[in-house]
Amino acid sequence: MKRTVALLLSVLIAAAFTAFPMTASAVEPDSDECSVWWYLRATDPEPIAGVDVKRGEVFGPIAEPGRTNAVFQGWYLNRELTVPYDPTKPIMQDTYIFAGWEVLYLIGDVNNDDVVNGADAGLLSRYASGWSGYYDKIKNMAAADINNDDKVNGADAGILARYTSDWDQVRWYFY
Repeated sequence: MKRTVALLLSVLIAAAFTAFPMTASAVEPDSDECSVWWYLRATDPEPIAGVDVKRGEVFGPIAEPGRTNAVFQGWYLNRELTVPYDPTKPIMQDTYIFAGWEVLYLIGDVNNDDVVNGADAGLLSRYASGWSGYYDKIKNMAAADINNDDKVNGADAGILARYTSDWDQVRWYFY
């Protein structure tokens, strides 16, 4: 009895799909256009901008971005930064472009040990609070000016303390 019901149910379902065929609702992409996205850092999960261009069109040069702790090295077509972007070549497919950088110093690495951690946060906090003797312990004032306002103060110490405590809201200061 159970087999008969299961067989009958299978036949009814198959008949329903045959009588009412399903159609795809996805829209076909416009083959005349390609998207170009560019990223400020190769490690960024999301692009900073993007545009659609006509397939075969030359996109041209992209403005040079700026960072306080790094020198721009050029635009690249892969995250490994091994294939340079050529602004004279036409765009034939969706394209991702990444900025390459020579990092001069780590933002927040105030003691120059090549790591940003609680030791840096402690030094900067004591310095910003006016503790005597801590001016000489800050080895890199540029790295200590985390919010890039040309002052090293409690605001920078607070941001660094939050960063070393894994607060996602302040991560963008450190790129």
